[in-house]
Amino acid sequence: MTKEEWAALGKELGSVFGRAELLIDGYTVNFEVQQHKMRLVIAVFVNGWMKGEWLTKKTEECTRFCRPIPVSLYSPKMKKSIASKFSKRAIKTHFPDIDKKGAYYLPDWRSVASMKRHLIKNNTSISVVRIGLTSVTTEGAAA
Repeated sequence: MTKEEWAALGKELGSVFGRAELLIDGYTVNFEVQQHKMRLVIAVFVNGWMKGEWLTKKTEECTRFCRPIPVSLYSPKMKKSIASKFSKRAIKTHFPDIDKKGAYYLPDWRSVASMKRHLIKNNTSISVVRIGLTSVTTEGAAA
């Protein structure tokens, strides 16, 4: 995608009721601005679907297109409590994964900039099919 296409995508998804359709590595990915509680988010639909299994399993679709939420296995409060009760050697033997971090994925984005960074980092081919209600040809001009 060109800078102009990213700018047009950002402008469209930065407005209420914005929508866009991209072709990313063979997947048709639709982005749609929706209200979630009292906030507007960019919802992700891969091949027309937003599946619940993306929230419970680590699938290819969720790692490529959904928003990762990093979490620690132990909270800072729990780490502090463990550190005060055990020696460093005991912590290494009984809690080997005390600093382990993981992630879960949500099928929405809060900003276009973070979505763009994630898509560029995790995919090789990104092209515009439609921004808003207008189709885009292969040359990048609106039809």
